[in-house]
Order: sequence, then structure tokens, then C-alpha cells
Amino acid sequence: MARKPVDRGVLAAVLTPIGEELAPDLTPWIHHCRWLLDLGSDGLAVLGTTSEANSFTVAERLIMLEAVAESGIPGAMLIPGPDAEPSPTRSR
Repeated sequence: MARKPVDRGVLAAVLTPIGEELAPDLTPWIHHCRWLLDLGSDGLAVLGTTSEANSFTVAERLIMLEAVAESGIPGAMLIPGPDAEPSPTRSR
């Protein structure tokens, strides 16, 4: 049964842990998402609460969204930030 998209309630802002190479660290990120849901959040605001998506490439963002989907968290519980492609001059 498909889950209705979250449109009210507690939408937790999800910070993204960063590894030593300044890429998203997926394992603790997924654990953090699950922890927020276990505490009663109705949905998760990912990749946008502090404009952090601009720090990642589109490929990295897609990997993150795929990882959370593969973890079993329904996509209907996510509200991803709508940031644009990062500047080609950004540095890591």
C-alpha cells in the first residue's frame, strides 16, 4: 500500500554528516533519519534545511536519496530541498 505524502505534522530538518573527503557519510545519515522518525517525526526535510545541498553534486544528492530509499524509509516521508547544481568553482 502506498503511503500518502507527508503534508503536516513534525518535519524534522536532517543534517548530513560529512566524511573526511567532504562527501556525505551515508551510514550515520541513514541512522540519523531513522532516529528522527523513531522519535515521532512525521517526515524528514533532507538536503535543504541549511542550503547544504549546494555543497554536494547532483550525483551525490541522488546517491543519498537512493540510499535512504534502499533503507526502507518511504519516499513519501521525505521533502528534499530544491537546490540547483552547485557552482563549478566550489572547492572541497
